[in-house]
Amino acid sequence: MASPEYEHRKSDLLNAARELFFVQGYEKTSVSDIIQKVGVAKGSFYYYFTSKEEILDTLIDDIALQGIEKVRDIVANSSLNALCKLNRVFKIARDWKLENRHMMQDTLRVLYDDKNLIIRHKLAQRNIALAVPEVASIIRQGIAEGMFNAVNPDDTAELIVFLGTALNDIFARYLLEMDAHPDHIMILKAKTASYESAIVRILGAPENSIKAVPLSFFEDMLAVR
Repeated sequence: MASPEYEHRKSDLLNAARELFFVQGYEKTSVSDIIQKVGVAKGSFYYYFTSKEEILDTLIDDIALQGIEKVRDIVANSSLNALCKLNRVFKIARDWKLENRHMMQDTLRVLYDDKNLIIRHKLAQRNIALAVPEVASIIRQGIAEGMFNAVNPDDTAELIVFLGTALNDIFARYLLEMDAHPDHIMILKAKTASYESAIVRILGAPENSIKAVPLSFFEDMLAVR
């Protein structure tokens, strides 16, 4: 078991790397930049991490795992049917965005800067890898309950998560342009409705049973900017 001092120093390095990656970009940040910010010797860095890439991967894991734990709690809840579980998973994502809406635009501006392309890509891939097994578990339950008639739960889950990732990407880009293009909110509502309709058909679920994003969500997101 790692000592408190070990964990504290590792956390310092991770926090410094996160700040530098977001401000300067991953490519322009060196190991020397990280250790200088923390105030440790270069050898100390390599005691905790083998490379700059490893510290990025650790950061990505930390960020992605924060969200998936709540999803796993929902999946493990035996009192919920599959449809309820899936809608609650969507609600987790909505609630997080709403709770952090005051800083959402600044965060997205950093992530969608060209210099942070590798961070955005790695985070999306890690989120997909973690989410697909959980969604597949919900789909299997839904098939057993007679709610869904999907043929292959794993492939179906992958498709749903990929579509959700694409919708999140559209949402982020449109939100960043909202001041110049206020009509984007209507486009987002239409795309969200199409996404919900697509999931219903992919799953063979009852019509209008999937509520990924209520129409009021976008107004709520823009309320504090």
